[in-house]
Parts: sequence; C-alpha cells; structure tokens
Amino acid sequence: MILVRHIIEGRPPAFVLAADASAAEAALFLEKHRIGGAPVVAGRELVGFCSERDIVFHVVAAGRDPVEVRVSQIMSTDVITATPDDKISECEDRMRERHVRHMPVLAGGEVIACVSLRDFLQAELRKSQSEVRSLEGFIRGA
Repeated sequence: MILVRHIIEGRPPAFVLAADASAAEAALFLEKHRIGGAPVVAGRELVGFCSERDIVFHVVAAGRDPVEVRVSQIMSTDVITATPDDKISECEDRMRERHVRHMPVLAGGEVIACVSLRDFLQAELRKSQSEVRSLEGFIRGA
C-alpha cells in the first residue's frame, strides 16, 4: 500500500499561487515551474486551485484581459484534498470521479504539496517493477 507521504517525501515546498495574483502572473508561474496547475492560497489558507485550463477557458477564450483578471475570479473553489496518510489508490479514485489531475496535500490546514495522477502512475509503476524484479529473483533462485 502506497501512501501520499511516500510520494511527497523529499520534495521541495509546494508551489502555490496567491489568490490576488493576475491570470497573466499565474500563467507565467505555471510555465516557470512547468506545472499544469497550483493550489491557490489567501495567507496560508487553501481557497482554490488554478489550472492552465482555467486560464485558457476563463480568460483567453473569453477575451478577458489577463492582467486585469485575478486568480480568485477564475479558480476552482470546490477543491478535493489529501493528507500524507491517505492511500494513493483512494486519492486516484477521487480524482478520477471529479475529473481532476491535481490534488493539494494538506497538513495542519496548510498546503504542503500537490500530487498529480502522473505521480500516482509513476509510484505504481515503480512498485510493479520492484515486484517483477523480486519474482525474477525468486524464479532464478528456485
């Protein structure tokens, strides 16, 4: 059983966006960090999630000025979250049900990380590869 904590161990602090940042600043932030979205905070409190899709759909496609539009105006506010002790299989199920690719991880009410479906797939792949190596060793030694 793989827990969220196994995936986030050793990671740098989470990349978060300020709710009052402009959509233009958010786009540059996502590009700079090569991420598809980020938790949005007001102070230290999670208030939403802003993805590249939010920027494209709610700003660019709508013909709005990205310098004038605030992240708080375009972010998703019904955010699902995880804790370090959650099982990744359960998190993955919740993400698929909600059709989201990212999930902020909270500890003590603060964002400590953000995990993605890609993180879960990579963790499951590493586990499967380890199991295959163990079975190969067993078969060769038998």
